[in-house]
Amino acid sequence: MRPWFTLLVVCGGLGMGSAIAATPTEPQIPAPQEATPLAQGSFDQLNQMFSPEIQTTVAACWDQGKVNFADLPAPAPWVVCGDGSVVEGVTYLQYLATVSDLMAASTLIGMQSAIANDPRLTPEIMAMFVVSEQGTQLLENVVQTAIVQSGLQPADQPSEPGMLSQEVVSRLIENLSDPDRLTNLLGTPDQHPQVIAQFCTAPGMSMAAAEQQFPMLNPVQLFAICIDESGAVDEVLPGL
Repeated sequence: MRPWFTLLVVCGGLGMGSAIAATPTEPQIPAPQEATPLAQGSFDQLNQMFSPEIQTTVAACWDQGKVNFADLPAPAPWVVCGDGSVVEGVTYLQYLATVSDLMAASTLIGMQSAIANDPRLTPEIMAMFVVSEQGTQLLENVVQTAIVQSGLQPADQPSEPGMLSQEVVSRLIENLSDPDRLTNLLGTPDQHPQVIAQFCTAPGMSMAAAEQQFPMLNPVQLFAICIDESGAVDEVLPGL
């Protein structure tokens, strides 16, 4: 399914870990880089993960002009696509939450790789940086640029990528501002295999059911465990 691949390329292309590692006191926005195509093995494994509900949510409006956030109908129980079609069963809040959690999870996995490969970069440095005005602005700029460049949201309607990027940034700040959260992103040794078997492996379960099953893990952590298991981020982030 194409959306999974694209979302991972978007998140992998953020390069936040590398940007902060380059100059810890004065991070710079990295130049956009073309992501390495996923190997077929990781691509296939990722496509086979998650419940039908999650798969349907992420794929909403993919071939119908993407989800339309610019002209929200009132009331809008289901997402409306750019071409005017409706995806019944997927709400705007459900779409924003699922896609934002997935993008944040991919980015955090990439940051873990950067930390493991650069002694200058630590969870504590990440925490100090993202709560600063400069750090928040950098996150917002890089995330929104990546969303537009990926084609996930149209560039000619600024409110659309802006709405999605704000959700992603809020999740990144929430998870990065606590150094322990990044360190424990993939859960405990006991939780990890259980999440893979019950949430990541089709037919999986809904996010609501997964949060009940694993109350100590948030949605970003649940997605991060699955993405890490697929090996996809390692391939779209060469050199980390």
